[in-house]
Amino acid sequence: MKWTMDALLPADKRYTSLKFRRVARRFDATRLGFDDAAELVAFVETVDGVRHARRIFQWGVVGEAEAVRLVTHMKQFPQIATMVQENHEGLTRAEGLAVLGAMRDGGWRHGSVPAVVRMALLDLRDSGLSQEKVGLACNLTREQVRTITVGHRNDRGGRGLGVAGLFAA
Repeated sequence: MKWTMDALLPADKRYTSLKFRRVARRFDATRLGFDDAAELVAFVETVDGVRHARRIFQWGVVGEAEAVRLVTHMKQFPQIATMVQENHEGLTRAEGLAVLGAMRDGGWRHGSVPAVVRMALLDLRDSGLSQEKVGLACNLTREQVRTITVGHRNDRGGRGLGVAGLFAA
């Protein structure tokens, strides 16, 4: 991935990177130059929006609102679409796992993940690893791997339990 704001570096290098620290935790979008703002927005759009990027950059409510405002403003520039396209063209399994690692460092424990993480886990499954082995390799439970790769279980279309004949007393 070409445009990352150093968010996919190993944790020790990520937190010493001035570029990453400029936008991590609390940041003011008015203090970013165009190039840094464009790179941040390209990365945010690559990881499917602010709701996933907030974990990586550890944004609170104010930081998240600032990021939404920045993304909304910067989408008008054609360079952003080009940068996002360049990021999508170069995605690898290692980068997907790096996104997962950055999210975990930011506090992610369960819930939805960006498509790049899902594709990385599916790539591991396609290489012949079982869900359990993928979980061990990524420090996830087997159920987390199943949920990320397949989705939630539900019984739509199945026979439901009827309530006929039941009355409140």
